[in-house]
Amino acid sequence: MNQIATLNTDVNTLKSEVSNLKQEAFSLKERDKALRKDLANLTLSMDEIKTDLQELRGQEDENQHALQKNLEGIEERIARLEKRKLNFPASSSKNSLTLPTPPSSSEIPSISDPVEPYADAYTIYKEGRYAEAREAFLKFLHQFPQTEYSDNAQFWIGECYYKEGNYEEAILAYEEVVRKYPQGNKIPDALLKQALCFMALGDKTSATIILQRVVEKYPKSPQAEIARKKLKKSS
Repeated sequence: MNQIATLNTDVNTLKSEVSNLKQEAFSLKERDKALRKDLANLTLSMDEIKTDLQELRGQEDENQHALQKNLEGIEERIARLEKRKLNFPASSSKNSLTLPTPPSSSEIPSISDPVEPYADAYTIYKEGRYAEAREAFLKFLHQFPQTEYSDNAQFWIGECYYKEGNYEEAILAYEEVVRKYPQGNKIPDALLKQALCFMALGDKTSATIILQRVVEKYPKSPQAEIARKKLKKSS
């Protein structure tokens, strides 16, 4: 009798263990299903990310292409302005694009220190005598083409044109700052003023591209802060 009771107890214990094993197996099966589902979702997400990356790369390529095309368009417009400047009759109206006549060597005083002639030219500019100031800065550049003041002098030539409302000439003058003095500190100013000139001429596209260039190349500069405000205002 005791043996039968013991066997019944062992059978019940085995049944209980089998039931527990079945529950664990079911739990493992459910966890496996969940893991498979998570894996499937992860794979789908990865595929979506890959697709998004491909689209972003495509958009980036398109944006780069568009930016390059726009920059080329600006360069072409500047080149046309330069050609027009060189070919425009000198006897036209006072608003015509005329190429200033470089002073002869006899007109340029023999001065070795650039500070005084630069200061004199700047004083004339501050007095609002823009045509005279432009000539003074041109004389300065003929005598001192590569000094710490030369990029400033070229910039102020652009400012003279800008103050006179001659925006096309100003664009060309500012472009000379960028071309001739790539290491100078006046490039952000020159680019910003170039953008303002294009705005004044009604060329919003060129202005926007140059403002974006200022922000990207000189993000911490005061000129970039002005450019951001202009971009926000025009958007």
